[in-house]
Order: sequence, then C-alpha cells, then structure tokens
Amino acid sequence: MRITMTELAKRLELSQATVSLVLNNRDKNRVRPELAEHIRKVAREVGFRPNRAAGELRRRKSHTIGILLPSSRNFYFAELVADLHRTVRRRGYSPLFAFWESYEEIPNAVESVLDWNPDGLITCEPGRLPEDARLPAVSFYEEDPRFDCVKLDLETAVRLQLEHLRKLGHRSVAWLGIPEDHRYGHLLRLAGDFGIAIREEWQVRAPRDLD
Repeated sequence: MRITMTELAKRLELSQATVSLVLNNRDKNRVRPELAEHIRKVAREVGFRPNRAAGELRRRKSHTIGILLPSSRNFYFAELVADLHRTVRRRGYSPLFAFWESYEEIPNAVESVLDWNPDGLITCEPGRLPEDARLPAVSFYEEDPRFDCVKLDLETAVRLQLEHLRKLGHRSVAWLGIPEDHRYGHLLRLAGDFGIAIREEWQVRAPRDLD
C-alpha cells in the first residue's frame, strides 16, 4: 500500500512541512543537509512517491498535454502517436491521448481530455474544440484561426510521388482514400504533367468515417 507524506512524517517523527521541503527539493538553507539526506533515504526505503497530481492541482497546472487524434490503429497515426509521446515526455509533460473511430465520437474524445484540465492541446480537428477553449493549442494539418497550425506541403509531396512512379515506368495510378483529401485534388490536377492517367475505374473513394 502506498505510504502518504503524513505517514512518512510520523515515521520520521518530523513535521510534515519539513518532510515536504526535502522531498520537493526546497530544503536548501532551510533543512540541515544530514537530516535532508536521512529523510530521502527513509523515503526510498519505504517506497514513498510524491503525489504529483495533487501538487499540480494546487498550482493549477496539470503538466499534461491533451492529444486528440483518429484511431491509432491507422498506421500513419500510430507512428505520429509514438513521436508525440516521446517529444512530449522529453519536454517534461505527460501526454494524455484520446482517439476516435468515427467523427461522431470526436465530442466525447474532446470532453474526456478537457476534463483533466491539460496545459495545452494538439489535434487534427481544431474545429471541434469549444469556442471558449482558453488553452494553447496546435492544429495538425487542418487550419483554425484561433490556433497555430502545422501544415504539410501536400502539393510537393504528390509531385514527388508522381515523379517516382513515372521513373518506375507506371502510366496509370489508383486512388484509395476519401475524396475530401487535399492530396486527391493535387493528384487529379498534376498527374497529366507526368504523363500519368487517372483511370476512373481504379478510384476507390472511401466514406469519410472510415478514414
């Protein structure tokens, strides 16, 4: 069973204030070094771990970043999740993920993250955030005038793909995806520049909810 700071202070026969100063690294010039070392030694022995959540709540900070994305079963977003997890942790925050399988599930995902009062948000659906959201947020791919946005140069990406397919000797390509995807529009517009045909019978336009 996890020991509390109150119980630890009783075991040490010290005030909770003194123990708190040491375990929160605020003991310099306030607690004798040998006593501070003794407190830390006993805390390690009994497996004490400070309740960071309670401390952050008192400071009105959660040190979490809410991350709202489509299902991580999508291989693209799975890779993005891994990179975001690593980056957020490296910067001293804890990532709080919420996913959705369909667009109808987005409101519940947003609510589940906001309930934890994160310090900031990352999402690819900024338009689904509340109008009164007073959190710093970064949008991935989709723009929203309220927030900063990280965008991809999709036209250049499609040009490079078409150039590569041309060099491999391909002259016709298929599309598998949603028609609203901006890459599809670039594909239709640019394919002719590379002598590549877009055969209608090869185009598979998936419903948006299956993206």
